[in-house]
Amino acid sequence: MPQPLKGRIVFLGWIAVFLATAGTIALRNHAAFQSRQRLLLLQDSLQAVARVHTQLAADVATLLSPAMLRPLGERLGLRTPSDSETATILITDPEH
Repeated sequence: MPQPLKGRIVFLGWIAVFLATAGTIALRNHAAFQSRQRLLLLQDSLQAVARVHTQLAADVATLLSPAMLRPLGERLGLRTPSDSETATILITDPEH
């Protein structure tokens, strides 16, 4: 019959389990903090891109406005049609 484990060995075993668990938790926390830092950087980058996108969309809308396109068309020899010259074109779905 094997000898029962002495109190010191059991105590050292529990200490080893505790230290291994604490080390695992510390490593996971460290990785989580690094991931959070990267996530915050990505959110800041995304906000900067969104601001630039908003500004560029406003610039494109301005450039496509009639006030900007009319002078370009006039330089090409085009003119704005009068009300009697406009025609409404209806596009129907060929499948129906």
